[in-house]
This record gives sequence, C-alpha cells and structure tokens, in this order.
Amino acid sequence: MDHYYQLTYSVKPRAEDGELAAQRVRKAMKEDSAWDSLRDIETTVVSVLTLDEKTEDEKREEAKKLISERIKDIMESSEAYHDVDVYASLMVDQLGPHIEFKV
Repeated sequence: MDHYYQLTYSVKPRAEDGELAAQRVRKAMKEDSAWDSLRDIETTVVSVLTLDEKTEDEKREEAKKLISERIKDIMESSEAYHDVDVYASLMVDQLGPHIEFKV
C-alpha cells in the first residue's frame, strides 16, 4: 500500500572539521531523485512509500528502515558516513505520530 510521507532532517558533523562533509550530505539529500524537495524549506522532502507490512507498528518500522537505508546510501556516496549524523523526523500518512531517529 502506498503512503505519502514527509521527512525533515538535520545533518550534524561529528567533529568541528566535518562541516564540508555535512554540506555534501545536505546537498545530496536535497537533490536525491527519490524525494521531492520543497522549494522554500531547505531540510524537508516529501514522497510516497510502498509498505508491505500488515500492522501499523510493522509499517512504521518498515518506513523507518527504508528511509534510514536511503539516508545511509546518501551518506556513503557523499563519502561522509563516518563524519556526520543525520537526525530525522518522519511523518507517514495513516501511521500515527512522527517517527524520530538518527542515522
């Protein structure tokens, strides 16, 4: 079943000299083709997830896993996986309160 979602995030360097890595990840997340960027809101993206699980709790975990994996891929392709943390809040249509997590 398809679910609309909104992801807001903050990319934080793990050390003072990690700001360039954080900028690379921010840019890559904003430009990722899997997401639609909002023109005037810099760290929010929207899209649709297809979730296969049955219960609401299972779907919430599946959504978190899918988005976390995508963020991890972006961090790795930006050569910043060990240099930054991404803090995220995910709202998924029909799945209750926001899901907060860190990658």
